[in-house]
Amino acid sequence: MPRSSHVWLGDLVRALASHPHRSAAGDIARLLGLLGDPAGAVEPEEDPLADAAGDTWSAAFDAEWPASAAPGHDSPPREERPGAALPALAPVARDAPAGPDWTAVPSLPEVPSQAAASPPDPEPLFPARSTRAILQTALTMPDARSGPVRVDALVKACAQGRSCARLPRTPRPTLRFGVQVLMDLGEGMRPFLRDQRRLLDDMRTLMGSERVSVRYFSDSPLRGAGPGQRRHWGPYRPPSRGTRVLIVSDLGIGGDPLDPRRASAAEWSQLTHLVRRAGCAPVALVPYPKHRVPHRLRSRVPVIPWSERTTVNTVAAALAAERR
Repeated sequence: MPRSSHVWLGDLVRALASHPHRSAAGDIARLLGLLGDPAGAVEPEEDPLADAAGDTWSAAFDAEWPASAAPGHDSPPREERPGAALPALAPVARDAPAGPDWTAVPSLPEVPSQAAASPPDPEPLFPARSTRAILQTALTMPDARSGPVRVDALVKACAQGRSCARLPRTPRPTLRFGVQVLMDLGEGMRPFLRDQRRLLDDMRTLMGSERVSVRYFSDSPLRGAGPGQRRHWGPYRPPSRGTRVLIVSDLGIGGDPLDPRRASAAEWSQLTHLVRRAGCAPVALVPYPKHRVPHRLRSRVPVIPWSERTTVNTVAAALAAERR
């Protein structure tokens, strides 16, 4: 039957408080019209989760309403409920703990203005006192047209009755042919970006900006190179005949050994062959010890370690091996 407008949840609570068996709570609720008509109703299937929730609710209900309550009586006054007569706890006076005495601690010294400024630049890889001499030795090319005349060769040619279309001269090292710098911007050279900028400044100071041509690349020039941003790179082309080509790179020995973009020794060998076929002379400046460069590559291009231990004699020995 429909629930009467005069029956409320308070009536259900009173009926449950006076009934000794909590298992009949559903039947009592139906009789009061709170769960619909009991006639023809179908018993719901047992739900363990619902039963567990009901037991919990009954336990909480028992704690609030004592079992000794007489049937039909109104709810007991609030002061008769368990815990209602307990005295209120008196507040305990407790002083806050004393703070630390900072006056007893010695103050740290003031930071000088020099230390507060930006940290100084790291030392260059080449010794500052010999950088100019190292670069001059590494970048010079022999010039057979402007050196002194070889008198002995000229006398010998005249004695043999041979004509000399061109005077024999002793080649003289010069920087007038300029240099093409292949500057690697790959992951392996990322720790040396500051040194690369400083190296370019030193070369431009030594030779003049018009004689220093820079081609940037990543990992290998054969994959694209250019003087500006990466989006403007194109196929690599060697410079004019007689120009020194300085390769500033780790030659694939630095960075992550599992990086698939690392250039192989075969790729660098192909580049040096391309440079030599154009009549130019390559030399590699590597920021690692020379012994780490594969022997196959060392036999094709002079390798100069980019280190504070490098001297003019080190560079001269590397280039002398190339001439032999």
